[in-house]
Amino acid sequence: RGTPPVSRILKQERVPAGVKVARALRLEPGDPVIELERLRFVQDEPIALVTTFLPFERCAPILQIDLTRQSLYTVMERECGIVIARGERTMEAVGANQREAELLEVEQGSPLMLIDSVSFDAAGAPVEYYHALHRGDRSRFVAEVVA
Repeated sequence: RGTPPVSRILKQERVPAGVKVARALRLEPGDPVIELERLRFVQDEPIALVTTFLPFERCAPILQIDLTRQSLYTVMERECGIVIARGERTMEAVGANQREAELLEVEQGSPLMLIDSVSFDAAGAPVEYYHALHRGDRSRFVAEVVA
C-alpha cells in the first residue's frame, strides 16, 4: 500500500528453542533463541501476525531494541552484523483460529496465508526462522522465479 508497517510487540524474549525452531536454525533443542511476536499494522489495520526466532548467540542485542517502527533486517545488520542473503519459504492457506482471528480482527476460520521461512546469511548459516499469518483479504504476494 506504500505505507510502512508498524508493529505491536506481543513478545520479545529469550526462550529455549523447540525442536522445529532448533532444526530450522541448526541448533540443539533447548538452545537459547530470541522469540519475537509482532502484530503488523498498515494504516492502523492489522494485516499480519509474525513470530520470529533468532539465534540468541548472534542476535542478543535485539532483546533491548524497540522494533515498533524499525525493520528487523536493518536492526540485524546494524546491531549484529547480519545481512540476509537468501531465504526459503513455504506458503499455504489456513483458517484463523480464535486467537489469530481476534488479533487480526477477522472472523474465526477466515482465510489466512501462512508463510514459514528460514533466512540465511551469505555464508549459508540460518539466521532467522519465522512463521507469519497474513490476512487473506488484505495481502497479495508476488513471486519471481529465476532459473
